Order: sequence, then structure tokens, then C-alpha cells
Amino acid sequence: MGPTVSFAPPRLEVELVARPDSIPVVSSLVQTFLTECVGLGPNDVAVSHVRIAVVEAVTNVVRHAYPGEPGPIALALEFRNDTIAACIRDAGEEFDPTNAADLPDPTELAEGGYGLGIMQSVMEELEHEYRAGFGNEFTMKKRISR
Repeated sequence: MGPTVSFAPPRLEVELVARPDSIPVVSSLVQTFLTECVGLGPNDVAVSHVRIAVVEAVTNVVRHAYPGEPGPIALALEFRNDTIAACIRDAGEEFDPTNAADLPDPTELAEGGYGLGIMQSVMEELEHEYRAGFGNEFTMKKRISR
């Protein structure tokens, strides 16, 4: 079954399965939402920043949240008061961002471990909450100027 998508400008909600083939779908949906619904230019730095942050968060869910079978990912994007908010939810294993806050040593050329640092560098706010029985919820915000 494919993703369930709902556009209600200025909001997008989508539910996907945490599989690698969902990552390019998310990237495309973020780009489309920000350019078509919010009205940003395709080369606007805010589009790139939000897309990179959301793709990093979704990639982390795909790689780490569900160690057995893939589970659900819910993505919500909203534009209000010149702020883009992205919320990524999963029902997978608890993620503790305090254990992932340090970037790997760049001389080690680690394959992973950069995602949270990237998200923090391109977004203005980043919050994480884990609730037993519900899972992880990442909320990221970026203010844009027009």
C-alpha cells in the first residue's frame, strides 16, 4: 500500500511505512509543500534546510526505530506565522537524543551519526519527546523571511 497523503494548505500530513523507499517520497513531498503550498522558491535556502532536516529525521526512523519489521512514520508539515513546523512521529524504540548529540570525529569518516547535528544546524528549534506506548515525536521549526 502506498502513502496516505492529505494536503490542506498550509498543512500536509502523510503516513508512510519506515522503509528506505519512503525517504525520496518524503523529500519530494516536503519540496512540493514548501514550493506549491507555502509559495517559496525551489532554490530558497529554507526549502533546502527543511527538506534536509526532515529527510534526516525520517532516515533515522527508517534505520533505527524498528529493528524487526518496518513500522509507521507520520509526518506533518505546517506553515503559520512565517514559521515552518515539521513533526515526525514513529511508534518504534525509544530514541534518546542526548546520546546522539555529539558529532562523530570527522577524521574517522564515520558513515552515520551526523543527522541530529545537521538538523540542529539548519533548523531553529528541535524538540524530541518519547511517550511509552506512543513512541517518538520530533518537532522542528524554521522561521522564514519573505
